[in-house]
Amino acid sequence: MIPLRMKTDTLPPPPATREIENNTSTCAASPIWVRPPKQSEGACPHTGLKHAAFYRHFVGNPRIRQARMGTGRERGTRLLWLPDVYAEILRRAETQRESEKRGEE
Repeated sequence: MIPLRMKTDTLPPPPATREIENNTSTCAASPIWVRPPKQSEGACPHTGLKHAAFYRHFVGNPRIRQARMGTGRERGTRLLWLPDVYAEILRRAETQRESEKRGEE
């Protein structure tokens, strides 16, 4: 089966991207620390990613500010800076868009 490729240069950016670029989104403009979703909670309300994908892409990423609320080596609550999470999503989208353009040439 041949995968179908969609021309992404003709599609408008998703609404969340436009809001972040224009800084009109209340979530992107305000300083918010978010907690990664638990396995039982389902998807993150801010990114739409489930627990495993959220941890794989964001937790431990040096581009995202993180805080761990706890004492010493005990388990604690991890918090991530939401504007950094959005910036990382945009960075990955731009990288993907550039690689798709190079593939079309």
